[in-house]
Amino acid sequence: MDSKLIEQLDSRRYKYLLLQTIGFALFLPGVFLDGQAFEPRALRVVFALIVAIGSVAFVAGTLLNSSNERRIKGDPELRKVLNNEMVVHYGYKSLNCFVAMLFAALLCIVSSWWLADMTATTACLLIIYVTVLTLKISQLIYLRK
Repeated sequence: MDSKLIEQLDSRRYKYLLLQTIGFALFLPGVFLDGQAFEPRALRVVFALIVAIGSVAFVAGTLLNSSNERRIKGDPELRKVLNNEMVVHYGYKSLNCFVAMLFAALLCIVSSWWLADMTATTACLLIIYVTVLTLKISQLIYLRK
């Protein structure tokens, strides 16, 4: 197996995952802020633009990563070389679950004292945001060279 091809596919995997992470990090806060009633319409246009940029980056990263993974899974040798650490793979998934549960509990505790007027939608968006970013960042750390 050509080591240059392996390094190239691994590098692409990291770049596409980084693109997905940045896209999601822009998308969800933009959706939340765009839904708020801000007085200057120019500010709402800026938030809508952030949502558009984030969604395009996330979809592009997802499509590119899917085609890269399809290529890796299509070749048994590449699959063996690039997907051989299943323990680490499941490790970051369990970390993600733990962070989601911890953040949800922390959000419930904090919202009962300081954020009494927080809506359920806001709490759910915050939990989703922290959970997905934790997953993506742990994947980036795992794939980092």
